[in-house]
Amino acid sequence: MPTYAHRGDSVRVNTRNVIVIIAIILAISLGFIISAQYYLIGGIQEIETEEIIKDLNTAQRAVETQGENLAVTVEDYAGWDDTYAFAYDLNKAYIKSNLVPSTFQNVEIEAILYFDTVGSLLYGVSYDPETEEILPISVQLKESLQSLPLISSPEYACEDLSGILNTPDGIWIIAAEPILTSYYEGPSRGHLVMASRFTSDITEQIAADTNLGIRAEPLGAGTTWDAFVTGQNGTSNIQPQVVTFEEEITARALMYDVAGTPAFVLSVNNPRDTYIFGKKAVRNTVILFIVTLIISGGLAYRYLGQHLTRRIENISQGVRRISDSSLFHTRLIDDGDDELTTIVRSVNSLLDTIESSLSEIEGARKALESSERKYRHLFEAAGEAIFILDKTGILECNRQAEEMTGFSREDLIGNQMHVILGTCRTDPDGTALLDHTEAAYSGEPHHFSCERHFGNDQSRHFSVSLSRFTGTETVYLLAIVRDITAFVKNKEHLRITQFSVDNADDAIYWVKRDGTVMYGNTSASRSLGYTPEELTSLKTWDLNPTLTPEIWPSVWDRIAGGSLVHEESFLLRSDNTTFPVAQTSSYLSTQGEEFICFFVRDITETITMRKRETETLHQIEENLLSLAILNDHIRNPLTVIAATADLQEGEAREKILSQVDLIDEIVKKLDQRWLESAKIRDFLVKHYDFKEDVIKEENDSETAEK
Repeated sequence: MPTYAHRGDSVRVNTRNVIVIIAIILAISLGFIISAQYYLIGGIQEIETEEIIKDLNTAQRAVETQGENLAVTVEDYAGWDDTYAFAYDLNKAYIKSNLVPSTFQNVEIEAILYFDTVGSLLYGVSYDPETEEILPISVQLKESLQSLPLISSPEYACEDLSGILNTPDGIWIIAAEPILTSYYEGPSRGHLVMASRFTSDITEQIAADTNLGIRAEPLGAGTTWDAFVTGQNGTSNIQPQVVTFEEEITARALMYDVAGTPAFVLSVNNPRDTYIFGKKAVRNTVILFIVTLIISGGLAYRYLGQHLTRRIENISQGVRRISDSSLFHTRLIDDGDDELTTIVRSVNSLLDTIESSLSEIEGARKALESSERKYRHLFEAAGEAIFILDKTGILECNRQAEEMTGFSREDLIGNQMHVILGTCRTDPDGTALLDHTEAAYSGEPHHFSCERHFGNDQSRHFSVSLSRFTGTETVYLLAIVRDITAFVKNKEHLRITQFSVDNADDAIYWVKRDGTVMYGNTSASRSLGYTPEELTSLKTWDLNPTLTPEIWPSVWDRIAGGSLVHEESFLLRSDNTTFPVAQTSSYLSTQGEEFICFFVRDITETITMRKRETETLHQIEENLLSLAILNDHIRNPLTVIAATADLQEGEAREKILSQVDLIDEIVKKLDQRWLESAKIRDFLVKHYDFKEDVIKEENDSETAEK
């Protein structure tokens, strides 16, 4: 540890020397106080200002996330065939099924509006959470939405939007998505808009999620930022404002809505714990120094020695050097046992206090660095590719960005987004991607999807979110890129599967536990004589009278046992006619929902074929029986005739016996035909699955009747 020596000749102590000593001590104390004030308090203020700005940025992003989260829900509802149909015919079944209090409660919204492509309101309702009533839509909310180009201009019919909206009726969180089919195909029939009020409850929830003291202040006469906003001459690029008080520090930023107009002032308050602690440390240091000064002054006045003046000068010079160089770890030499030594020790003690305070500040700095490392870890560990860029190109990116693009970090830095994401056949020069980037620079968060093609002609789909944030002098963009190629392919596979089921030759319909038909394909609708809408309003016993409401629970339990059930039954058409079917039923449970799938095939022709087979074999059996009876009836008289002829003599006997032989040959031929018919019958039963037992039962029945 460096030290400073003090030497000198003995001098006579007098009043003048005492005054000089006191003046030197005061100068030393002033130097310490100024240095401590500048390095300690000033450094703490800079740290807490940077921290409060970071917290403000976090709060702003949390507010923006509210709209993004709502947009996910709106996209699900807008890309739904029922919604697409409702935008065309405004059917009441959709309203009764979907625009009910439970929908608003589950989605946590307070208004749903359907606009056509020119901004006309097709239908809209609002919901009062307190009374749980469905109410007419707010006129102010409707007119504010219709003033947005995305809602009122047909050219934006396929664009989406999310964020906050400032209306005369208050501040709303909104999300608008184009109304498309479930395959996200058009043409668009307008926009579906969902909205919820930006209330104090949402602010409190954001504060709880971010662990920050967040407050939203409405704009208007008397608000805290009116004078500041007025002083900006109406500019839309108002910088955040930091205001410090004795016990807390506040950062405020003006939040803009989706129309680009000021909505409210977002403020973050933090306690000035570090600043207060620093002030206490400085105060304690000053108190310690004053105490040291009093003690040292009293002792110096009493015990001034020969080398007092020079030693004091050396001490003063050492302290000044420490103050000027800010080397607070250095100490004055403690080589005596007199009053000046006490002063030296007191000064060293003061340096210990200052060094301890600086160590605490260093600890706070390291804590901030640790926090920054944590945020950096989150940045690098994110599952999405994250880019930070400005007009010149990409400035920073995470590891996922390298893995997604196949470029190293060195290749990514300084490059442009449209170069990194590859080219598209419909956008070979990246103009569309540049347009999205420029739109995001305008101040509104921008979200879009794109399909890009790389050098190997591999097609990949991306979802890109662009958000602008402002540094000290530069405007930056935060780009979050998700690879949704698998999602798009899965959606296409799902569409193909749905098409295959819808157009299968066999009838297919799904039934819920309560017996409600939840789906039927085209063959089911056609064979039963119902429209798809009529089919899904029926119960399973409306289609199969054998499955009555009383036995349906036991049938459900049997099929839900886990194995396929194959059986023959009959179904009832809409005109009350029935037809036989062979049906296979299986149980499926997915995402908490249970249903049984019936695969049904019309076997009317099969049964007709069976009947024809039975009749054919029945005729063969009758023929065989007739041949056998005829054979017996002929042979018995023939035997008698032959015996009688043997008793005769002469020419008559020979003629009779020759005729007997002729008749016997005919009977033998009948026997041969009987054997051939029997073989044909056995062949049909063996190789064509003719039901011999059924034939026997019918023959026995006929014989009994005879």
